[in-house]
Amino acid sequence: MNSRIAVALTIVALSAPVLAEDVFVKQNSVVIRAGKGSAYEEVATAKKGDKLEIVAREGSWLKVKSGGREGYVFQTAVADTKPGGDFGADLGKAFSNASGGNTASSGEAGKGLGESLEYARSKGMSPAGLDRMIALRKTVTGKDWEAFTAEGKVGPAK
Repeated sequence: MNSRIAVALTIVALSAPVLAEDVFVKQNSVVIRAGKGSAYEEVATAKKGDKLEIVAREGSWLKVKSGGREGYVFQTAVADTKPGGDFGADLGKAFSNASGGNTASSGEAGKGLGESLEYARSKGMSPAGLDRMIALRKTVTGKDWEAFTAEGKVGPAK
């Protein structure tokens, strides 16, 4: 009798529809990559508020689907609810622009290499060092990164 109940429950569980979980990009933009790490090529880019469908959870990485493409984002880049505008940041930018200030703050410059290049150029700094870092970063492939982390030199504690 117990085995019949177990079989029935298994059939019900397997036939139940799987509901996809949706999340929303909470950063200004996020790069969706082919693998779990920045060494992987870019599959797509999503903007703040864009909805992504979670296909799988793999540790701190989420495999997501966007516009028919699948790739990975780090879980801190998304939220369960659609983000609203950042009133404080928007207000600060408005005052900065009104007073003739630069539109890129030092905080914004720290968000990524692209923003850092814009910041360096806006301050009259040479972007040569950043250009070298970008070129060097592009030489590391996803397979190189996986091999490096597998050797135990970086990555989460095992």
